Amino acid sequence: MAGADGFSPEWYKTMETHLIPTLLKTFNWVMEKKMTPLSWNEAIISIIPKEGKDRLDCANYRPVSVLNIDYKLFTSIISRRLETILPMLIHKDQTGFIKQRQTQDSIRKVLNIIHQVVQQKQETLVISLDAEKAFDSVRWTFLYKVLGKFGFCKSIIETISGLYNKPTARIKINGDLTETITLERGTRQGCNMSALLFALYIEPLGQWIRQRADIKGVKVSGKEQKLSLFADDLLLTISQPTKTLPIIMDSLKDFGTLSGYKINVNKTQVLTLNYSPPQNIKDEYKWEWQADSIKYLGIALHKDFTKMFEVNYGPLNTKLQSDLQRWNTIPFLDLHSRIDSIRMNILPRMLYLFQCLPFPIPQKQFVEWDKMLSRYIWRGKKPRIKYKTLQLKTDQGGRNLPCLQDYFCAAQLRPLICMCSPVYTAGWKDLELKTFEKIPLKALLADIKLQGELPLQDDPLLNMMIKTWNDTVKKCNLMEDSKILRWCAYDSEFTPNKYDGRFKLWIAKGLTDFNSFVHKGAFQTFDTLKKKHGLISDDFFRYLQVRHYFNQKIKIPTDDPRFLKTFKTLIKAICPTKIISKLYNSILSHKGENTYYVKERWEREGQLTITEEDWEQICRKQWITTGSNIWREFCWKSIMRFFTTPSQKKYLGNSKCWRCGNNGANHFHIFWDCVIIKKYWSDIHEHLQNVFSIVFPLSFESLFLSKIDGLDNKNKKLLYILLAASKKAITRKWLKPEQPTTEDWIDVVQRIYIMERISHSLQIRLDVFYATWSIWTEYVKPVRSDFI
Repeated sequence: MAGADGFSPEWYKTMETHLIPTLLKTFNWVMEKKMTPLSWNEAIISIIPKEGKDRLDCANYRPVSVLNIDYKLFTSIISRRLETILPMLIHKDQTGFIKQRQTQDSIRKVLNIIHQVVQQKQETLVISLDAEKAFDSVRWTFLYKVLGKFGFCKSIIETISGLYNKPTARIKINGDLTETITLERGTRQGCNMSALLFALYIEPLGQWIRQRADIKGVKVSGKEQKLSLFADDLLLTISQPTKTLPIIMDSLKDFGTLSGYKINVNKTQVLTLNYSPPQNIKDEYKWEWQADSIKYLGIALHKDFTKMFEVNYGPLNTKLQSDLQRWNTIPFLDLHSRIDSIRMNILPRMLYLFQCLPFPIPQKQFVEWDKMLSRYIWRGKKPRIKYKTLQLKTDQGGRNLPCLQDYFCAAQLRPLICMCSPVYTAGWKDLELKTFEKIPLKALLADIKLQGELPLQDDPLLNMMIKTWNDTVKKCNLMEDSKILRWCAYDSEFTPNKYDGRFKLWIAKGLTDFNSFVHKGAFQTFDTLKKKHGLISDDFFRYLQVRHYFNQKIKIPTDDPRFLKTFKTLIKAICPTKIISKLYNSILSHKGENTYYVKERWEREGQLTITEEDWEQICRKQWITTGSNIWREFCWKSIMRFFTTPSQKKYLGNSKCWRCGNNGANHFHIFWDCVIIKKYWSDIHEHLQNVFSIVFPLSFESLFLSKIDGLDNKNKKLLYILLAASKKAITRKWLKPEQPTTEDWIDVVQRIYIMERISHSLQIRLDVFYATWSIWTEYVKPVRSDFI
């Protein structure tokens, strides 16, 4: 979005080569002079009403500030450099806006604390504190002193001070701008550095609480836990609450006096665990002391874990039903839009709960969700395409409809990846790894008998994680393949490790799972392992024991299964990214679902032979026609037999073709084999040969399935557009007795032409557009002057 100067991001991208030298000089000038151009000072603030609030009250509007793009570019460069060092400066208790830290890290840590506190019957108070306009309350003088204490050089502090030197704003109301307002505190909304600066600003509070001996935290897994932070959202877990609570509240007031940070007492939530507050505490702090749950980062934390599903998914289900019912009334939402709304609106809400709540979801709930989404996709009518087909990837003939159950499995496996990854750090990980001090977590994965030696059943979080792993391995039929993940030092079926402790010493040498003994599909020789891992000659007999057991019990996968391959890759990655999507795709690939049943119907009706490879290419081509999702979806519908034919309505007593009157008018007949439509395809075939100056057979595979070779990428794109238009001309005369004509075809092409020209114009890529369409416009110009 453009700032006060009116220059949009698209303008900057277009003028990139001209602007970079000037921007470079400007940015270096700002760094040197500790000043900013006057245009950087001004912000435009729009106000958005808060949902469900009184719109007559000014406090119920949320301000959204827009700054100039050149300012954002400068601060984005600084923030990219700043974010690389923040993990070393900011404690793990803070998970907001710090690289490689996420919201669910705070949630999982709190769940661990609640579980262990309840089990150990510790007297505990959980307090969720909310700051009043936290980002807007930052006192700049305090921020600069904090930066100095963190060791930032004077030059950087002065540069940041220059960015905050007399910033101004104007508020946009109904399209009009107010007079200029001078801002005197707060991090600048819309600035790329704001969140990072706030994390530094609030860190002294966290350090103060951690270092105060009179503020008593709770002992969990041998460590004292006092607080969790996500930006300004502060959650405290304290023991001896009657004594500790007043000290905390006084400390927060003292911090606020220095920094500007102020707690909104009215929004404070408390959860008492094994604690009943005395009357003087209740009188002093007018909070809801009888609450069974509190809301933290959008998650309802209940004392009783068995009710976590109800208090979190219950309201979500109600909201989803309300949203779907409201969206159903929108007349222009087609199939593509409905699936996209699920992927972009419903899935993120579900996925957030999946990641934050490591608790089982009943199978009937997934079934109900699928039914709910299916009714929404098909507007309450009978589905025309299988629900599981819609869940496939587009290059497999699907529509990328999310499979919620597989996403849930992937979300529950994410903590397992994080715990196995040696470089991932988080507060909850430190707590949970205490359980695996006796036996490493990775040694348990493929050994269910060994899992029974640890009290995993007593920990609902760990139990859910391991159970999901076992269920996924079983569902993907990887029980035998996964044995290669066992560790020879702990394998429950490898007898020698029970009497010989030397195998455990091999772990430090890098010989852990059986996969570490294998290279390029073969078990390595002793000499190779000796050189590579520092084994000694006395280890030779142990090597023979391991090799014998491996040859008898362990299987080297001839083709490493994708799920296991993904798992191995993620735990070895320095910074695992997109963990859930990678796991989801791997799980999806093992389900064996495909669209070959559609291919077989085309083959049966048309007496064709289509290879699986050709079919995958055909499915892929439907999504590279135009830039419009509507036209891409039409191409996909044509291939996937979306349109209803007379043969599908034979139960009504009439399966005759509406053109020729023949019985059994199936898809192949309607789109290709009808005698009335053959002339149309013959004309299309002749035109296409003339347009591209090539010769190809007049066949269903060529014209309907787009199987035409011998063209470069530019002409292929145009060919796919023309073929899409040829099919659309048929469906435009659906249920009409007359055949489509080449004039109808050219009309459809002209519609696509206009749409493509507008799209390329907005993207400032008209040169690409004209290069693609030039041979068509030259060909059709003699008969259609509207193609220019």
